[in-house]
Amino acid sequence: MVGAALIFKSLRLPVLEALALVAVTLHALNHAILKGGLFLGAGSVQVATGSRDMDRMGGLWRRMRWTAPAFFVVATGLAGVPPLNGFQSEWLGLMVLLQSHLLHDPAVRLAMAAAAALLALTFALAVTAYIRIIGGVFLGAGRSREAQHALEVPFTMRVATGLLAVTAIALGLLPPLGIGAAAAAAQQVSGAPGVLDSVLPPVFLHPDRFALPVKLGGTFLSQVIPANGLIVVPTSADFSSIAPTYIFISMAVVIAIVALLLRLGGPRPRQTRQVWAGAIPHWEPSMQYTATGFTNPLRFIFGTVYRSTRHIEGDYQQAPFFARTVRYQHTFIEPVEEYLYGPVVRAAQKVSRQLGIFQSGNVSLYLLYLFAVFVIALFLR
Repeated sequence: MVGAALIFKSLRLPVLEALALVAVTLHALNHAILKGGLFLGAGSVQVATGSRDMDRMGGLWRRMRWTAPAFFVVATGLAGVPPLNGFQSEWLGLMVLLQSHLLHDPAVRLAMAAAAALLALTFALAVTAYIRIIGGVFLGAGRSREAQHALEVPFTMRVATGLLAVTAIALGLLPPLGIGAAAAAAQQVSGAPGVLDSVLPPVFLHPDRFALPVKLGGTFLSQVIPANGLIVVPTSADFSSIAPTYIFISMAVVIAIVALLLRLGGPRPRQTRQVWAGAIPHWEPSMQYTATGFTNPLRFIFGTVYRSTRHIEGDYQQAPFFARTVRYQHTFIEPVEEYLYGPVVRAAQKVSRQLGIFQSGNVSLYLLYLFAVFVIALFLR
């Protein structure tokens, strides 16, 4: 987005420059809230289970009734699921890149179109990854004793994660909150006037100028929310627009209608069946799809980068294609952690050990340090 803003600035398109800055500022704000909530939620899971191994988790939704919904909100927000705030900024960023149709340079148009395609691919991967995190950690059955006996974290930890989740919901359902702050910052940088009205048009104030949004119910909450409107418009309503608040209301109404129809149909008898485990007599929670299974194809494809090795041992005493037991071991190296963070951490630890001689715990030595600093300060003065 910053690159798109610089391109629009060089082409003297201040409105599009401001729009790109609004998108990147709003995205940074949303990610600060969502990733903060995700880290707090991950910390809560670690406290509850005593482990960071996702393969040993599962079924925590029933054990952590407060943390699980908050984690679900921030994870789906980062995945860009509407109508949460993550979707709002991601959609706005995509619309900024699609504004390349207004440019005349074919090379710039092609580059921005390629960036839009990569951005859309990133959104798809994010949805897959974060939804899989929710499924592997909170749904299904517990794959370890720690997960099966996990307890909800203390009240303060629940409140911290919950506040960020509520903030994410508020920013998603009420666009003026986040876009207002982002538009103010973008206007200061770009100098373009009326940035807020360009992104969040005053539908509530001037409904006669926005015929299409008004026909779609764009003034439904005009007496409730004192703001321009609730419809996000990147430069032109004819190009595209979105109303997260109305999307949420529509989804809630549809869900309520479906739930009502199901209740009118009367109660249905509950049927319990044994879980099919691929012709294996007994199903175990460890047979569920795990984080290792999800990431294994990537580690296999990029095996050269991760230097991954696999070792599989099977007990085929019954038949050549039916293993009684399988032992699987997989090792790999994280390149960034091993070759970037690792040397920095080891160097910092080495320096800390060498400087540790100055922290002997001797009060007399500390007083000598203070005296030396005092003398040096007098000479420098």
